[in-house]
Amino acid sequence: EAMNRLTCGIIEAEYRFRELRGVEADYGFWLSDDPVPMLSNEQYRKHIAPHTLALYRALSRRGAPRGMHLCGRNTHVLPTLSDYLHITSLDGTGHVNDPEEYVGTLCGRVIIRGNLDPVLLLRGPVSEIKNAAHRALEVLAPHGGFHLQDGYNICPHTPWEHIRAVVEAAEEYGMPSRGRRQ
Repeated sequence: EAMNRLTCGIIEAEYRFRELRGVEADYGFWLSDDPVPMLSNEQYRKHIAPHTLALYRALSRRGAPRGMHLCGRNTHVLPTLSDYLHITSLDGTGHVNDPEEYVGTLCGRVIIRGNLDPVLLLRGPVSEIKNAAHRALEVLAPHGGFHLQDGYNICPHTPWEHIRAVVEAAEEYGMPSRGRRQ
């Protein structure tokens, strides 16, 4: 009952915010289901996902974005994210998830953002940062829709040369072959 009331309240509030901003009521919706790392896929699908689906249905017309931010361990719920919630983006794919775990599930079907360890970005060395970036790119980029970035945290005092290493790795990798201009 509490989750139903909360879900209805969020929908009402979001409609009002969109009205005040002059935005279409169903232009898309992004949220974070933070309990995911603590729940099995079955528990998530039974107790949380129905409310998430209600939010998406109320706030995202067919074809509109359905974003999900899950920066912790999340690969165990990929079937629910894909086949039940029909998300269009997974934002903040934390470094605790191996890039290979997204291949065959979400990879190439949704936009995937993240995957680099913020502590690695902080401490380095540059060679390891580049190796991690290249690994993520080699596994995920060929499928399309991968945005290489931090796992949604850049620690204070992260050296600029460490951030630049990520950019350099992306430049070295280039565009995936199916997206390259001839």
